[in-house]
Amino acid sequence: MSAIDVYLEVREDGQCIAHVLALPGCFVVGNDQEAALNNVSEAVQGYASWLEMHEKTITLPDQLITLTVAETLRGVGALHPGDQMALFSPEKKPLSREELARLLQLAAYNRADLLAAVRGLSGTMRGWRPGPDRMSIDDILRHIGRADRWYVSRLKGTAELPEDWFAFDDQMPVMQFLRLMRETAVSHFQHLSDDELSRITTPTYRTQNPTEQWTARKALRRFLEHEREHLAHIHENLALWRQQFKARLAAERAHFLLQYRSLSEDVLTQQPVVDDWTAKALLPHVGAWDAFHTERLDLVHNGRLSDIEILGETILNDRNAQLHQKMKDIPLEQAFALCLKERGGYKAMLNRVSDADLHRTIRMPNGERSTIAVWANRRWRHDMTHGDELAAWRNALPRDILFGTGPKYLLTGILNASRKAFLELVPMLSEQERHEKLVCGEWTLKDLVGHLADWEMVGVGGLQKLSIGQLPEYDEIITDFDLFNSRHAAIRKDQPWSKVWSDFESTRKQLLDLLARVTDDDLKRPFTASWGPTIHGYYLTVVWAVHEMEHSVDVRQALQLPNLPKRLRKHD
Repeated sequence: MSAIDVYLEVREDGQCIAHVLALPGCFVVGNDQEAALNNVSEAVQGYASWLEMHEKTITLPDQLITLTVAETLRGVGALHPGDQMALFSPEKKPLSREELARLLQLAAYNRADLLAAVRGLSGTMRGWRPGPDRMSIDDILRHIGRADRWYVSRLKGTAELPEDWFAFDDQMPVMQFLRLMRETAVSHFQHLSDDELSRITTPTYRTQNPTEQWTARKALRRFLEHEREHLAHIHENLALWRQQFKARLAAERAHFLLQYRSLSEDVLTQQPVVDDWTAKALLPHVGAWDAFHTERLDLVHNGRLSDIEILGETILNDRNAQLHQKMKDIPLEQAFALCLKERGGYKAMLNRVSDADLHRTIRMPNGERSTIAVWANRRWRHDMTHGDELAAWRNALPRDILFGTGPKYLLTGILNASRKAFLELVPMLSEQERHEKLVCGEWTLKDLVGHLADWEMVGVGGLQKLSIGQLPEYDEIITDFDLFNSRHAAIRKDQPWSKVWSDFESTRKQLLDLLARVTDDDLKRPFTASWGPTIHGYYLTVVWAVHEMEHSVDVRQALQLPNLPKRLRKHD
């Protein structure tokens, strides 16, 4: 069993940073002291694995680790620019030359990890920001470089630093700046005098905390922690790109499939959308290009870059025409199944690509450079293009056709697509944010999920009747939508997330199970909806996909996701 001393910074907002000074650079952040301490053992194991990776001779500590809180300092903790940082009692001791060398060796391991993380990344990815007020990877790298020289300055008086120490640096290429700042910082640390390795300083320049005390031990601890913290942010940016990509991919697929709603098989197979392409013909076309990109990913995965096919406009047009001719006589259901199958295969292959490898530059056989991310974006753009074409086509159709009924398998696919589009947004909010962040008026995500489930239960009630050959009858007549919404929101107010989410999932499952049992004829039977108008079972079902997609717009708007078209972030 290993005993570990832990040193705590507890901020005024209650957040806690736990440091393991015996393992320089090892720290964890928690919403409170308990949360931070709960994660220390895992952080120690991770740190030991990290050392083992770099030094090959480190033995992992025992799985059982006992923690002792050796010191707690309150009102400090660097989580935001300008925050004051703790000086723990052991950090007031002089730093030996041997300890200094060891700390700089650990810093070299950090830097090797940082450079490996960004090596080969496209300029597009390095400049990408996850949202407003978020740093790009290049922003993070420049910030790390600036911090390197700042930590050195905490041990020096202003007269001891070169005049250009804090010179404007934005014009210098970021990787050059990063290298120069690290070389400069390491050189200054190596040449600290015995007095500088021992003394406590209180620098009053370039700080919002002119009474904050510093020592060589504290400066080098932060030198290590800071880079590790921002390396994690770089990995987070890469993960967030994938997360936002998946959300866009799902949103555009839902938009594309929603255009097939309420249309008969005759309309979908006979009426042209663009030139001689019908709505049916677009399904295998979209699927075929998903399959093409799946094969391309497989070539990259297996190192066969020379086999990647380069498509010019002529080849692309010829291939589309050949596919159109080949697929024109297949049944609508087969065309739809093919579209779904190929998207599933593409997503499975993409899941095999790491977050970083999505953005590493690939040299094509013709000498051009690209990335998997560039190819991936073409998938949602392809859906978007044909979804917009279908939407324009729908706008020109007669009203009686638009409010008809269509095949159940398409209806099921539309419901699944709308749910996927909503589900891809949920992980973008933390567990706490799901209870606190407003995403739709005065509603949190928990409120919104409950709202979707409560309305969908209206559909479940109707399909239950239709599934046994009866017309729906409702005990509750909904004459005021706002009253219905507020009453149900009040009922769910104190329910835990787990209960609301369970209802959300089970209600959709009930809806789909009942839909499978209702006959096509019964879906066409007219009846009076609980909210007044005369509708049929098909409308009673598809309306929940539309409803869900409308509220996905609310969530995207609340998340301030960048670079979205108006239809995905604002209501008409």
